[in-house]
Amino acid sequence: MLTAARDYVRERGLTSLRDVALHLGVSEDVAAALLQKWLDKGRIERVNTMLKCSACDLCGSAAISLYRWTGSRDRASADHPAAGRSVSVPSDCPAGPSQGHG
Repeated sequence: MLTAARDYVRERGLTSLRDVALHLGVSEDVAAALLQKWLDKGRIERVNTMLKCSACDLCGSAAISLYRWTGSRDRASADHPAAGRSVSVPSDCPAGPSQGHG
C-alpha cells in the first residue's frame, strides 16, 4: 500500500489527501501516515492552502493539504512525469507555480 500511495502521487503530480485516501480505499488518517513516509524520504512535498483559486477542484474554502511529487527527474518518464507536469494548475491556484513550487 505504501508504494501504491507513492505511485498515485507520482502519476498525478499534484493531488489532495482526500483523493489519495479515496484511491486507496482507506481513511485520510491512514493515507496521511502512508504519505508521511514519502515526505520523510523527500520524494513528495506537502503544499498547504486555505484559499480557493478560480478554476480547479483541488482547492476548497477550508484548509486542505495537497501533495506534490518531488522525486528525482531521472526516475521521471512518460508514465511518471516530473513534479508539476502531470496536472494543469491555474496560475492563481495557491498550490500553483506562483507559490514557488513549479
